[in-house]
Amino acid sequence: MIVYLPCGVGGAPGGIACGLKLIFGAACLCVVVEPVDAASMTLALATAASPDDMPSVYEVGLRNDTITDGLAVPRASGFVFAMTGGVIDGTVTVSDAQMRTAMRMAWTGAGLRLEPSAAASIAAMHDLEAGERLAWHGRAPAIQVCWATGGALLPDKEWKADLEDRWKM
Repeated sequence: MIVYLPCGVGGAPGGIACGLKLIFGAACLCVVVEPVDAASMTLALATAASPDDMPSVYEVGLRNDTITDGLAVPRASGFVFAMTGGVIDGTVTVSDAQMRTAMRMAWTGAGLRLEPSAAASIAAMHDLEAGERLAWHGRAPAIQVCWATGGALLPDKEWKADLEDRWKM
């Protein structure tokens, strides 16, 4: 199984990944999903950061500019990184355009009213190149799970604006 987990500072995906690894072990690949311009956990993992000195996305030229207010984090949590960094199997970054597409797919295909942060996992799953990169290293095809929370309580006015205006790119 591959589980795609949207990530801001890392608390929710880290905790979920720890639980999944406890239950499923190596049969579960936990993948952190972040906006391209706010890939703070990806940066921490790539640089083998010290939990006491987490790097900022600004230090590597990223802008932390994204439509995902819940994932717009310039620096991952050092505490979360220390506790859970070892259970993350991979990372995927997705663009705002990919998340907008995933929002629309969730709405039109399944009636799911997701905010951009929640749609990040769907965008990652649909990134076939990422699936091939993570893939399988000799493993059989797996169930893919998108962790998608948030958006059902968006005010109607904002939700309609997302559907009508944000799609005009």
